[in-house]
Amino acid sequence: MGNTPFQLYDQFNIGIIDDSVENALGNFEKLLKRSFVEVSDVKNVDFTNVCKAGSLEYNPVERKFLLYEPLSNPGKTVFFSNLVDGWYTAVYNYVRLFYKGAFFPSFTIDEINNKALYRFSRFKVSSNEVEERVVYLLKDNRWVFFERGIPLEIENMDNYIKRNKIERLDNEIIIGYLKKAGYDLMKSAFYQTEKKGYLFTCR
Repeated sequence: MGNTPFQLYDQFNIGIIDDSVENALGNFEKLLKRSFVEVSDVKNVDFTNVCKAGSLEYNPVERKFLLYEPLSNPGKTVFFSNLVDGWYTAVYNYVRLFYKGAFFPSFTIDEINNKALYRFSRFKVSSNEVEERVVYLLKDNRWVFFERGIPLEIENMDNYIKRNKIERLDNEIIIGYLKKAGYDLMKSAFYQTEKKGYLFTCR
């Protein structure tokens, strides 16, 4: 399936925005207009253009993110950044300002990391306010489970009452939720595109 984030990084986030890549290009340029931004066209989806190292940074010197429209999901845009938190605020503000929805899951490949995080979240605008459904399992010396917001139909609520916290949320559960929503992160077509992608570099 090529080099996907699951193969490249020990922990990462993926934004999936309910908007075309052409709209996302223009909207992110507006959103980041106060920053010095360089935008490059890319023909192929290559996450190493965003980050070559296996661990994403908390505060990189240059903030980078990739936008592309998956072959499997035309009219939607994948957002992938080189920040370990996935640049949560950029996706949140996109939803808030442009009245779009977005999924924003977090995956951990290497649980040796003391800050391992599994998160399933969905943003949408309702009555001019951003509503977030979020469920997460965070390793902070011990495992902490948290949920907030109205559950989505694609969720299995039985997961969250399991006695063992580490069984309540993991990569497989999150991937299953997204598949029910129409996004199959295990298929190569999710990491391919027929359109141009865009690499943003913010300094």
